[in-house]
Amino acid sequence: VELLPVTGLRRVWATKMGAGLQNLGNTCYMNSVLQCLAYLPPVASGVQMNVLHGLPSSCPLAQTGKLCTCCAISKQLSDQLSTFDRAIRPVAISTALPQLSKAFVRGRQEDAHEFLLAVLEAVERDIKRGVVELGGLKDGANKYKCDRCKRLVRATKALSIHHEPNILVVHLKRFDALSLCSKISRHVDFGHTLDLAPYSCAAAAASSGKAGAKVNGTANGHGGTTSAHYVLQGLVVHQGGSLHSGHYLAYVRDGTGRFWCANDATVTASTAAEVLQQQAYLLFFSRTELRSLPPPPYVPPPPAAGVAQA
Repeated sequence: VELLPVTGLRRVWATKMGAGLQNLGNTCYMNSVLQCLAYLPPVASGVQMNVLHGLPSSCPLAQTGKLCTCCAISKQLSDQLSTFDRAIRPVAISTALPQLSKAFVRGRQEDAHEFLLAVLEAVERDIKRGVVELGGLKDGANKYKCDRCKRLVRATKALSIHHEPNILVVHLKRFDALSLCSKISRHVDFGHTLDLAPYSCAAAAASSGKAGAKVNGTANGHGGTTSAHYVLQGLVVHQGGSLHSGHYLAYVRDGTGRFWCANDATVTASTAAEVLQQQAYLLFFSRTELRSLPPPPYVPPPPAAGVAQA
């Protein structure tokens, strides 16, 4: 099944903050991610249209009595967006944790990022993600061999984005890979908006002098535009000193632009300034202009002399 079909989606805003989520035993990592997902306009659209997994009729998997993670998530998010007088017990999702990942143990503190990945993998096996990575200078003994002139030349290696997603999640790696008991606590600046256009394939081609390459909202070669402006819709914050201890909470933006702090069952008003001061762990951005059709596969242009492409 396919999560969030690209045709027919629209920006649906949750104009009123919904319910908090009860902690069912160290499930704050789960609650914080569920809150951020609910207040992403494309996800809210899929929930409202009942097409979160792209099926035109009832789910065949659910009809067999088996768990459909997509249906369970859709029902959970719908309840969050339509309940205002009480906190919700996310029992269905909590019960399904071992099925989302064999590494998850009910009642044990888990990682919010790992939970998000498990949900995405469960509801869409063939998801296509745009990836941004920093490149590096290839010089000296590490020079690049040009395919055209067959000489070692000084070059810059970089990766660019062909397909900017409607939803962008930025994961800030705060836990030391060599020690799960260590946490990187430094503050990372982020803003309420983000523009990925400078990192697109079209922008990379334009910077290397490719003919016909255009950026900043003009044609990018697959019938769409390279305008990729995003708005911050939510973030997950981890409080504590290690991966398997501490507490997760979320900040989300409603349709009026107002921010709320969702701390398990407790939901309180927040401010844009307060949000920017947080020690973010996951940042959830939504594209301001939703892409309606997927682009065809990217065909890279032939490399110019002195430019390494990846």
